[in-house]
Amino acid sequence: MVVDLWMLDKKEQEKVTLLTELANSDEMILPVSELMDRLDWSKYKVLENARALNGDIQVVMATTDDTLLISDDSKTIYLDDRYLGNVDGIISYYIKNSVYWQFTLDVLNETMKSYEHFALQHAISAGTVSNIKQTLNERLAKYNLTITPNYHFEGNEMYLRSMLFHIMMRWDVVTQTDKIRDIVAREPIFKDLRINASALTNSRSLVIQQFLAISLVRARLGHFINSAPVRETLVNFDELDDRAQWLITEWQAMLERQGISMTNAKEESVQLLYILYLNNIRIDTDWMTNVTKRVKKRLNDFIFKLENLYFDCFNTELEEEELANLRRHLFATIIRSFGDSDDLFIPERFSSIDVATLYPVVHEFTNAAMKIFRQDMGITNLSDNFLYDKLVVTFLNDLAFDKMFKPIVVNVNMQQYPSANRVLQEMIKSVSRYEIVFTENTTKNADLVISNFQANVEPRNKFEWTALPTSRQWHQFEQRLGEISISKLNKTSIL
Repeated sequence: MVVDLWMLDKKEQEKVTLLTELANSDEMILPVSELMDRLDWSKYKVLENARALNGDIQVVMATTDDTLLISDDSKTIYLDDRYLGNVDGIISYYIKNSVYWQFTLDVLNETMKSYEHFALQHAISAGTVSNIKQTLNERLAKYNLTITPNYHFEGNEMYLRSMLFHIMMRWDVVTQTDKIRDIVAREPIFKDLRINASALTNSRSLVIQQFLAISLVRARLGHFINSAPVRETLVNFDELDDRAQWLITEWQAMLERQGISMTNAKEESVQLLYILYLNNIRIDTDWMTNVTKRVKKRLNDFIFKLENLYFDCFNTELEEEELANLRRHLFATIIRSFGDSDDLFIPERFSSIDVATLYPVVHEFTNAAMKIFRQDMGITNLSDNFLYDKLVVTFLNDLAFDKMFKPIVVNVNMQQYPSANRVLQEMIKSVSRYEIVFTENTTKNADLVISNFQANVEPRNKFEWTALPTSRQWHQFEQRLGEISISKLNKTSIL
């Protein structure tokens, strides 16, 4: 379970489990017995959570429609997929209303007075509040964090800020720090970041604003980040480029205006550039000038090894543009590989199972690159999920894997519905990741046939569609495309 979901109590976690299962289903009619088997739940548990989840979706979506309709005999659940796609919206609703999250915010702001006071505010018992704290401490222990008897966070400050930041940004629960974000937004430093940084999108602007807001909350309360990773990754202040020096100086001045001592403000302000680089936000700084020789060497070594791996796998060299993009996009991952990493709190965007199905070659190349990172370079402090995710995204964006493949030949021949042929061809071309060419020859040249009448085609390469495909039919087609693509590789040593 992702780290964020421990902010939910058991009932909400169960509803999220059911919601995720239903959202991933290709069927709109599901036997209750099938859900019992998939989730290892009793019939009562499935039905109870289905009814509760349906009510919650109605609240979040402001509708009276039933997304989950239980049959009269309680044996079948009928789904309306109009609202099932917004899984994140439902989870955000649960987290915003979770007493675990409210308790966490009170501890963050150090406004917690007593179990009794919190219990009175949230209409629960003091014993329940005690259990909330105990549960949170059990879950936080693996991240070197704890809630002290006087209701303060204690432990790795970088972990704490990263945890809160990723929960707030991932689940859109940033409103609790709006007042602090307003202070940050009015400061000259942030106005400059927003106006002058050409690569700073609105979303990245919010990322910076939110992290600075959390940092300001913690600094005001006298909590500061350990600067050891900064010293390992960034050169001394007087060696930084002018832009970086300006950023740090302005952040220090802002902290001092908020009542933080000059000594602490100076120590804390050095973290700003480090945090920006961790998030791959370079904002017009000369980033290769600002990092230490160790960082440069580790980055260049990894790029060199990737270049060799690519040649060994595909018998072709990476182009200069591809190498430059790799350096730029792997920079943050290399920075994060020094010191304590906060990657445990960063949500996984790509499942290795999904990537292996949809992009089998990229999956294997990523695994080979991870092996280099771990074994050849001896870097072990980044979690497997985080590293896989970062590398997959980078490789998909920066490397031209398509040039390694011969085209996949597809025949679309809907005899009963000839007008659908062109529609299906355009659909396949527009959403497919592979190079597709179409042929009218159904048996000689075609790798795949979409038709409803030929009998002399290998069954696994024939798709008997009578109209636009269902989601399940399309998934089966994509799976087969992935399998065929492997045979189209010019060189297949990687597999």
